[in-house]
Order: sequence, then C-alpha cells, then structure tokens
Amino acid sequence: MLENLMAQGLDRRRMLTGAAASSAALAGMAATSGAHAAMPHGAGAPAGMGPKTFNPFSKADNLEAFIKMSGSLDESEDAIGWYSARIFQVVGDYKVITPLFDLEGFGVSRHEKMPDGSYRRFQRECGFYKDMRSGEIMEDWTNPMNGKSCKVSHIHNDPVNAHLKEEFPLGFGATEDQTVQMMPFILPWQFMGETAFASFDVNLDWKSPLDPAEWPEASPGDRVRVSEYQQWNFAAEQLDDQRRAKIYTNGSWQRIANWLP
Repeated sequence: MLENLMAQGLDRRRMLTGAAASSAALAGMAATSGAHAAMPHGAGAPAGMGPKTFNPFSKADNLEAFIKMSGSLDESEDAIGWYSARIFQVVGDYKVITPLFDLEGFGVSRHEKMPDGSYRRFQRECGFYKDMRSGEIMEDWTNPMNGKSCKVSHIHNDPVNAHLKEEFPLGFGATEDQTVQMMPFILPWQFMGETAFASFDVNLDWKSPLDPAEWPEASPGDRVRVSEYQQWNFAAEQLDDQRRAKIYTNGSWQRIANWLP
C-alpha cells in the first residue's frame, strides 16, 4: 500500500507486491527484509558492491527504480502484481497475538511519463479474505472479540491511481485533518553481493470519518492510525540494465491499523 499514501503527489491506496500483512486493534508487529552483514552502497562500500551506475542518492534514479519495481516504464504494458497475506489481531500490551484469516489478491497497473519527469499511475486492485484453514473465500465471518457474525466486504479498488514525483506529500488523503509529511523519493538501499534490498516505511494518522458516538461498534475511535512497512529484494544487476522496463522483485508488506468496520 504505497502510492495511495502519497496524497496529491501520490493519491491512494497500496501497491500489491507484498507477501504479508498485519491488522491491529491497538498495537502490532512489523518485520523487515534484510540479510546478514548487509552493506550500504556509497562511501566505504567495498568495490563491486551494488550497481555501477544506479545512484541510490538520486531522487530521479529512485523514482525510476520504484516504477520498475512496482510496474513498468513501458507505457503500453499492463504490469501485474500478486500478494498473499495473513491478518492478525493485536489487543492490549500483553495478550498473545492471534491469526484471524488470510487475504489474497492482485493488482494491474500502467504508467505514463509526464513532461516534468513525473509519472502517472493507473491501477486497479482486488483482494479476497479467506479462511486460513480451508483456503475458501469467506462471505461471512465471526468476530472472536464479540462472537458476532458479519458479512465480509472484499477489496475492489478501482481505480487506485497516483501521481508519482521526486518529492511528495505523504498522506492517505482520507480526511482534511491528517498527518502529512513531505518526503524526498529516496529509498534506504542496501546491497549484499549481487542482491539489492530496498524498503519504504509510513506512519500516519487522521480523524476518523466514523464518529464513535454515531458508530459505536464500527468506529475505530476518534482517529485512525496506520503504519505500513514494505520491503523488496532482487538481483542488483537489474538496476543498471537500461533496456529493462521492469525489475522483477520479491518482498513483503506489513500493515498495522485499527480494526476495520
């Protein structure tokens, strides 16, 4: 869930190249990608570590690399991403975290380069909540917190468009009263041997659109708090192949958030 986090600069909800997700009531956990003795690219890095021409400190290089990792520079290509996840409940500081159900989905995106060097992303995405034992798509689910059964609303986000720039205001755009951070598009790169690692972290909150007085069960409270952590890893040589419109990656994505209605 990345491009949606960037309101105006990045309009809406998430990228679908992840492999894991967490949902939380009050708190939660997040994992990061990495490897033993990962070495940052730059001053002090041994010769041969990382790519030879890609500049990890260049906003333009990072933006182009992000387009390649999450889609394609080929304006005629529809890039497809897939994810599979497990959702957990986190209640209080001491109760054991427990799994609730699974989630699986995919997204399709296309990018167009603008005259100013920015990119327009056109994307659709879907996701289906599944029973974690049978693997079947759920249409109803019993909430273990109160024993009540509720109808399951699957994810159908159409569109999930974005405007990707070298600098952007980071926010969901959910309400006017929200935390917004101005961010330069520079990812925290690490290189180990022939493998490149990149990540992107987001921590935001905004006023809940569901008034707790009017929606006592559905509302998460006065404010919605969301944290998201995304990681990618791939063969570093793909960064320097100028003929390549797309970088093939593996990775993970974690989301920590209030309960959904």
